[in-house]
Amino acid sequence: MAGGPLAQPIVDAFDTLPPKLQLAARYILDRPDDVALLSMREQARHAGVPPATMTRLAQRLGLDGYDAVRALYAGAVRDGTLGFAGKAGVQVEAQKLRGERALAASTTSPRPASRNASRPVPPASSSITVLSPSSDSM
Repeated sequence: MAGGPLAQPIVDAFDTLPPKLQLAARYILDRPDDVALLSMREQARHAGVPPATMTRLAQRLGLDGYDAVRALYAGAVRDGTLGFAGKAGVQVEAQKLRGERALAASTTSPRPASRNASRPVPPASSSITVLSPSSDSM
């Protein structure tokens, strides 16, 4: 649920919203975690709009007020579909899928030999050359 529970209705209505409501909508789309965690006044301040604009946006989306918006986003955080837990879950699933694909590929095709696998390792040098300063450089 990228963007939160109201992301699609906001995107659908965005072009028809007045400029101040667009600022509030953009804030909700860009900062869904903040919607659940910060007060409406704090969010309005961050969005650069009066608090009443946040309420008007909620009403424009068919909700009674901004508390309903916050309740939806708080529920999404609790359910793990929003915020770090939701993002981490998506990442884990993607990693599992990549891992399963890699495992399937490695079992169906032979692995190429390393380029250097047939070269012998040269023996260590047994002589050491010591350079001493010449009397000409002094």
